[in-house]
Amino acid sequence: MKHFYRFFFLVVLIPLIVYSKPSQKEEVKTRVQNLLEKTVSKSKQVHLGLLLVHSDRLGIHWTQATGITGEGNRPVLTKDQFHTASIGKAMTAVLVMKLVENGKLSVNDPVNKYLPEEILDGLFVIDGESFRDQVQIKHLLNHTSGIGDWFEDKPKDGSPSFLEQITADPDKPWTTDDVLAFHRAHLTAHFLPGEDFHYSDTGYLLLGKLIEVLYEKPLHTTLIEEIFEPLDMRSSYLNGYAEPLDSVRNEMLYVYLGDREVSYDAWLPADWGGGGIVTTLEDLLKFHKALVNGELVSLSTLEEMQQWAKWERGIGYGYGLVNLRIRALTFLLPGKYDMWGNWGSISTFMFYNPHYDVYLIGAFNQSKFIQRQVVFMIRVLMLLKKME
Repeated sequence: MKHFYRFFFLVVLIPLIVYSKPSQKEEVKTRVQNLLEKTVSKSKQVHLGLLLVHSDRLGIHWTQATGITGEGNRPVLTKDQFHTASIGKAMTAVLVMKLVENGKLSVNDPVNKYLPEEILDGLFVIDGESFRDQVQIKHLLNHTSGIGDWFEDKPKDGSPSFLEQITADPDKPWTTDDVLAFHRAHLTAHFLPGEDFHYSDTGYLLLGKLIEVLYEKPLHTTLIEEIFEPLDMRSSYLNGYAEPLDSVRNEMLYVYLGDREVSYDAWLPADWGGGGIVTTLEDLLKFHKALVNGELVSLSTLEEMQQWAKWERGIGYGYGLVNLRIRALTFLLPGKYDMWGNWGSISTFMFYNPHYDVYLIGAFNQSKFIQRQVVFMIRVLMLLKKME
């Protein structure tokens, strides 16, 4: 996800098409479906596409699917369950902010007030000096703690990275504690807390640990009790730890890291608090609508979650949330296409566009497609623009 805006200028703007907008909803719906199908069919690496477009203001609720998945290459269905990857960070952040609202902690609290030394030891070290006492909860929430990223960072000692290890041995199971041990042994911090931005799945593993300490129950149980049950998200679960509320776990849509299909690799549940949620289009809409409308946390808390740390040009990161400022990405498009939500490294997306009151939720399940999915979302909004 690095150097996003360079890609945007060099690759996206050249083929970007300004569509002539039909006035009839069914015509627009058909064009959106055609766009989804064309997007998948034109890519050699993308095998499927899921999309939900919802707007109370425009009076639309469209669920669309295309492509194939699973053994036998069955057609993808709109009701299919899919791995959301880092979209799950939004749920982790919500659980933390519910603790804030209940007076159990402050985002300005040092992390070591709640997590023991044996968990934090060796994770916040630069040139042999530890700065774990300086790390506040907000630093973990918006990726400004300086901690490394167990999933993508390359060890400076020359040892195999995590991605290299799982490629070599996909059947080796990894627990969250295994991942933290790997981090201590091979990775270092990047800067002092609050000085810069570095995306870190490790930070969200620590937030998951913090949630377990303060809720006094496993993370998957807290997700069920605080989010899934209240919102009737009956097809959602934490991968590797729980079953969905309706007790029906369908075959999860296949996930690809480049050319590798990794849907059932033994390491996949290790992401946990950093992005282990499996869900459906409809369930994810329930979550995002509840967040936007102040039903999960108050609107003032949501505003606090939207204090954006700079990630890349035009991209900010709050507390478990991503902000896309389209005008900053390209002067050719207006700010009315701005959106916020979150995405996953396997090209899953959950975004809300305030101008049109539109939710865009979907998946392409391919790690090599994340930049192009933003182009796809913009094109969907462009098709909707005359339905205001």
